[in-house]
Amino acid sequence: MAHDDGRVETFHPATAASGDRAYWGASHGLLIDDFYRHVRAGKHFWIDAPAALETLRVIQAAYDQSPR
Repeated sequence: MAHDDGRVETFHPATAASGDRAYWGASHGLLIDDFYRHVRAGKHFWIDAPAALETLRVIQAAYDQSPR
């Protein structure tokens, strides 16, 4: 993750995924756990609404450009 101030953070999965959907990885579960830790601690989560909307914009653009 790159920040406006030039800092770069690298995230490494703490666990390896297994099972039928292992190719998706374990990141979503780790992200959800991190979100709940922030909520319980009363802290601001590091992914805000504008970042989430940007992700959705990128996904929508990929769908719009894919063959039907």
